[in-house]
Amino acid sequence: QTHVWFVEEGDSLWIEAATPERAWLLDLQGNPLVEVERPGGVASYRASPAPGPAARDQLRAALRAKYGWADAWVGLFQDTSNAVAVRLDPID
Repeated sequence: QTHVWFVEEGDSLWIEAATPERAWLLDLQGNPLVEVERPGGVASYRASPAPGPAARDQLRAALRAKYGWADAWVGLFQDTSNAVAVRLDPID
C-alpha cells in the first residue's frame, strides 16, 4: 500500500514513480493489477508504465498544474528527473 498523487485522463489515472527503483513500481512488473482507494470507494486498474522523457514530462506538467505549490515543495526533496509515468486503466 502506498500513497500517490494522480491526475485523471478520461477513465484512466496517471501516477508517478519518482524513481525507477520504487518498490511498488517493481512489484507492478510481476503483477500489473492494482486497487485504488479514493473517496467513494475502491476500483481495480491495470497498470502500464510509460517510461521515457515524453511521458514523464507530460505527467510532471499535469501534476504541477493540479497540485501547484505543493508539487514544487516536494520537488525540493525528491529528484524526479528519472521518474516513470504509470497509466492506470480501469478493469471492468
